[in-house]
Amino acid sequence: MTLGSLHLDKTDVRAQAQRYLHGLVEHTGLTAHLAILDGDQLVYVDKIDSPGMVKMNTWVGRRIDAHCTALGKALLAQLPAHRFDELYKYKALEQRTGRTISSRDALKRELQRIRVRNYAVDDEECGIGVRCVGSTVFDRGGRAAAAIGVSGTTAQISRDKLESLGKLARVCARKLSKNLGFTP
Repeated sequence: MTLGSLHLDKTDVRAQAQRYLHGLVEHTGLTAHLAILDGDQLVYVDKIDSPGMVKMNTWVGRRIDAHCTALGKALLAQLPAHRFDELYKYKALEQRTGRTISSRDALKRELQRIRVRNYAVDDEECGIGVRCVGSTVFDRGGRAAAAIGVSGTTAQISRDKLESLGKLARVCARKLSKNLGFTP
């Protein structure tokens, strides 16, 4: 499957997500993203910038290792174990910062925690000074279709805000999933 076909398959998700992305920005003052998984890469398919001067170094179409992003980890957490093993059998986990998870076993433990709380956190794992939270969006077939969340600087998102932002991302993801026909 090519990125182009993935994008076309996700067009409905992207259209449906617009109001949730705007709502996240209005409610938090942070940048909101929608992304999909393509192999072991996260691909941003939509972005709404935060108001003000601080802008995230992301753009629609940007690809980045999934293991070091909140949206990527939210999506990796939904993969069957055999699929995860296939993706990371021979691939090393690049350590982008000192906080990046760089072992498969540690990543598997983190994905289990994400499945329990239903949101993921990137606490300066992808870039120093940046924090993100995200949650998985499911399609009517119960498959992980995308992930939605918010990003900001460590000055904008203190560690004590991560849980409340995670819960907010989870609520948005659940509502968007319901709009896409998912029934838990």
